[in-house]
Amino acid sequence: TISQVLKTGSDAAIIASANLSSDLAHGCKQRGMPVVLFNRIQTDGRINAVCTDNYNGGLLAAERLLARNCSSVGFIGGIRDTSTHLERRRGFIDGLKRQESRLTFEESGAYDYNESFAVISDILEGPLRPDGLFCANDIMAFAAIDASKKIGMVVGEDIAILGFDDVPMAAWTAYDLTSFRQRIRQMVTNTVNLIEGMWQDPDVEGELIMVRSRFIKRSSG
Repeated sequence: TISQVLKTGSDAAIIASANLSSDLAHGCKQRGMPVVLFNRIQTDGRINAVCTDNYNGGLLAAERLLARNCSSVGFIGGIRDTSTHLERRRGFIDGLKRQESRLTFEESGAYDYNESFAVISDILEGPLRPDGLFCANDIMAFAAIDASKKIGMVVGEDIAILGFDDVPMAAWTAYDLTSFRQRIRQMVTNTVNLIEGMWQDPDVEGELIMVRSRFIKRSSG
């Protein structure tokens, strides 16, 4: 809560909540505390934010699956009211539309391995299996790979699977996951620069800095 933040005596706040945190950001700003949303965006342009360009990542994911001639494409999303889920989904769908394609499957795995494994297993055991999946984070993509292998599918051949975040496990031989690496160091530098700017000029207008992720190609998709 805003009272808890103020009690810390901090000179600035960086908000990285998984849920949209507009109320907390507004509370900090109203009390004169510099605040930056980190890897989260919301509609108020007065609030500073530094974020991975999730929309662009979704676009590139669609382009990648279609370039591999995937014709039955699915999206496994995260928590539906988070900006990461919304923007990755929006970019993915727009990327499909640009090439006159569309989603065949869409489910939520809530960024959780077990929930994603159950959801994806149900899809793969159905009559119309996808041959391409874009998962909104790597954990759900790991579940997709394991679920595919369990029923005898060859990942990278029978089905292409993409993740997002490029966590260290993505490079493990067992997964070899194609993913999108967030440029965290660049984002931290941008965040610190914004805070320093607000210290110098408390009335500075809000700024949104979008940092494009790096496509990491591996054998999964």
